[in-house]
Amino acid sequence: MSATIVTRTSMGEVRRRLFWAILAAIGIVYEIRALQDEAPGDTLSETTRLVFRTDTPVGRVVWYVCWGTLGAWFAAHIAKATKAVATN
Repeated sequence: MSATIVTRTSMGEVRRRLFWAILAAIGIVYEIRALQDEAPGDTLSETTRLVFRTDTPVGRVVWYVCWGTLGAWFAAHIAKATKAVATN
């Protein structure tokens, strides 16, 4: 027999999930509009390059370190077990 995961979702948790979904949707819509606009410097990639100054050797190293650190943290964060009740 396989176990079924049962979780209870509070209104606070629903609001938090909705907040993150809306925030992601706004970012996606903004990026799509920026890509369609073709004005220089308004996409996420162009802004990131400007902020981290990836046209310089030091800027590229800082970018790689920050991105690597974020990626490693996020992978470990997502892989971490969550609290759930397993029932048969």
